[in-house]
Amino acid sequence: MFTWKHKKGRHAVIIENKLNYASDQVNQLNDYYVGVEREGFNVEKVVYMHIDSYKSAKHTDTRKEVLQLTVDFNARMLIDTLEKMNTTSYFVEYSNLLKENITNYKGMVNSKKIQAALNSNELEELIAISKLVGSENWYKAIYQKIIDDLEAGDVGVDLIASCKASYATFYYKEYKVWVELWFYPLEFNLYICSHNPEITMDDFCLSEKYKERYFFKNKDKFSYKYPSELGKLITDLGSLLKVIR
Repeated sequence: MFTWKHKKGRHAVIIENKLNYASDQVNQLNDYYVGVEREGFNVEKVVYMHIDSYKSAKHTDTRKEVLQLTVDFNARMLIDTLEKMNTTSYFVEYSNLLKENITNYKGMVNSKKIQAALNSNELEELIAISKLVGSENWYKAIYQKIIDDLEAGDVGVDLIASCKASYATFYYKEYKVWVELWFYPLEFNLYICSHNPEITMDDFCLSEKYKERYFFKNKDKFSYKYPSELGKLITDLGSLLKVIR
């Protein structure tokens, strides 16, 4: 609540803060309004500030006379205002916090919808699947699909491959470079690797170093969405293996 004094008396702006996912309570704005008036303030405005841009004070049990003073001001509007007002570290950090809260809130809302829509058996199946997705066994199954497709073509001859928890390696005998495929929940990244940072390959540039390995990437053939681009990944991986063979 903001308050100030003027020659005509004491004034207040009530702020109902729902940026922390708080639920609406019975008569919350009505009680707040009455309580502030009892303290001798003239209520000029009531601000209903919600994390959800679709929430409005109009959807609460607020009385008509209080609702006439009420304005909706959601988190997205606050973020836009902060970014226009100032670029100091405090404003940037708070703006980023609000953005994170919005993402978390959407996740909570979607979780509630799923829980309400599924029965107990369906929820148990969903929980079991969620534990599997992103696990080492999950990526090994995808790796095996890739290997099966590669072995069906000529690049599979003499190919040596292995799969660890978060990435797979592909190479041939007496190799100087090899290919690494890194797994992430919704995308896979494709690199050519070497112990020598001076190697040159068309369309590939040095990206990073990790544990004495140098990673080179092609910006046009690097990141692949899973599962929609798995087929494209296998095709590009096959072409890449022909180059390093």
